[in-house]
Amino acid sequence: MNRKPARVAKAAAPVSPLVRETVTPSPPVDEADLEPATVKLTPERFDFGLMAPGSVTSRTVQLRNVGSKPIQVLGSKKSCSCTMVDVTPTVLQPGDEIPVTATMTAGLRQADKSTVKVILQYAAHAPTTIGIEGIISLPVKIEPADVRMHPKGYDDPKYRTKGILQLTSADGKPFRVLRSGSKEPEFMIPVVDTTVLSQKHQVRWNLDGYDPESGLNESGELVPEFWMVETDHPGAPLVGVPLNHRIHRLQPRDDRPWFTIDRFGVVDPVEAGGSVDFMLPLNGNRLPRTSDPVYIVESDSPAFRADLISSTPAPDGKVMNLLIRITPGETTRGSYSGKLLLKSANWEAPFSVIGYVRDPPGS
Repeated sequence: MNRKPARVAKAAAPVSPLVRETVTPSPPVDEADLEPATVKLTPERFDFGLMAPGSVTSRTVQLRNVGSKPIQVLGSKKSCSCTMVDVTPTVLQPGDEIPVTATMTAGLRQADKSTVKVILQYAAHAPTTIGIEGIISLPVKIEPADVRMHPKGYDDPKYRTKGILQLTSADGKPFRVLRSGSKEPEFMIPVVDTTVLSQKHQVRWNLDGYDPESGLNESGELVPEFWMVETDHPGAPLVGVPLNHRIHRLQPRDDRPWFTIDRFGVVDPVEAGGSVDFMLPLNGNRLPRTSDPVYIVESDSPAFRADLISSTPAPDGKVMNLLIRITPGETTRGSYSGKLLLKSANWEAPFSVIGYVRDPPGS
């Protein structure tokens, strides 16, 4: 009986080890090796000018492609969290232009913002840096903006008790100094006629009545937190400078759930019987599951009442803006200062307020 020979299965071909293609990453592009973008800015920088503390100001420049090839605009960076930049990623054809808008939220204290930069980024060109000009100040600027009473550091119990303040018109309007530290001003250069207006004044601050170690005067009162100067400038009847004595030293932030960058604010002047609102940025509370929102604001001073009007996130989502209303007391007149308390479920912190109450019209 004939049988077909058994079919012998072919031996499987040996399996070669898996060979992976090695991909060499491209070396990072050094921006210094890229050619500048052929663009023109009109105007060449953001000019914010004089910004009132707590204000929000926007400025726009036009970015124009003045070259012969398209430029791919990717976006922007900025050197300060106080500034938001609005620029649309696009391919900018020769001759085309787009707006670039910067919005700055001014802090509550005096500051020069001329070091802030906006940087435009491109796909194949070196970045373009746009400078900023502007200062945050009341119409009367005071220098120094802070008085350092312990030149050798807070651990040194002794401190200096006198110094010089320079007041300058930030908006070009001349003014007079009416009172300094609730007393007649002591000018550096004797002023023969105090009715003469000037754009610059130098006055002394003096705390000789306070012990240089305990910080107490004969009545047992502590060194004041601020030295306040009253002027007749319509936009700045009051300017103040913090006296950084160790008894007013801020505690470290540690692991507190929220904090304020500024320790005080100068609110707008108000007529007797009125009230004034101001915005206080609150840092922290960025994660919903760990947030500890401020739910109440109380005055710790008989000079004014404080109320929390609203609490809303800023456009960048990094801070909460507290809208706070200050209502001076019925008998409060002229300059006033005091603390308010910000309270959440697990934390509370003070914030100082300086303000001015004008007399009623016709009084």
